[in-house]
Amino acid sequence: MIFGFLVPILFLVILIVVARKLFVRDSHGAPNTFSIRRLFQYALLFGLLSVSASGVAGLIGRLFDAGQVIAESRTDLARDITFLLVGAPLYLLVGRWTKRTLAEDPSERHSVAWNAYLSIVSLTALITSMSSAYGVLLWALGNESFQGQELSRFLVWGLIWIVHWQLIQATSREEESRAHYIIGSLIGLGVLSTGIANLVTSVAQLALTSDEKAVLLQQTDPSIRAMILIIVGLPVWYQYWLRVGL
Repeated sequence: MIFGFLVPILFLVILIVVARKLFVRDSHGAPNTFSIRRLFQYALLFGLLSVSASGVAGLIGRLFDAGQVIAESRTDLARDITFLLVGAPLYLLVGRWTKRTLAEDPSERHSVAWNAYLSIVSLTALITSMSSAYGVLLWALGNESFQGQELSRFLVWGLIWIVHWQLIQATSREEESRAHYIIGSLIGLGVLSTGIANLVTSVAQLALTSDEKAVLLQQTDPSIRAMILIIVGLPVWYQYWLRVGL
């Protein structure tokens, strides 16, 4: 699945970009240690956000699955509750600390660490919500059974993406957000082009096979999956490249 390959590539690119900028020496020849210190603060904020979002999505997914015969795990339920009860308050505390930091030092909004945090969270939320949207659309088109976890992850991480997209638009300058827009554009374009290629392959196999009825039954699922990739990738590429990046 293409989403599985996007995550390591995304973080590798971000790591290279951040590492280059963090260890560029300033006019006095000293490394930018302030950004390194802030990077740990934002890494903690990102970790707590991920834990809280996982707990919220897990509990909401169980509500969506209510009334269905599913194999429930008490361990998973306990984990989701713990993530929410422990992660959410800590995230709010660190978030309040970060908000105070940005208010006391407005220049921090243009630091490498802050913009790296915004980009990593936004792109992580984008990939997670795209993957979940793929599962939700498979169910909507009748190819998979309903899974509340997919829908809840799409809603939770989609909201996280919207919030951080707005933060990037409000606080980041063009040169600071350029890498984020380019990576997002590549993610959308990769999913879109994969969907188009799979759809063309599926249609070509259908056209070249003599037993049309049998092939139609076999190719319905691959064709639908290809269309879903197009539906998921096109809005992302449009938003990141045609509306902003270009």
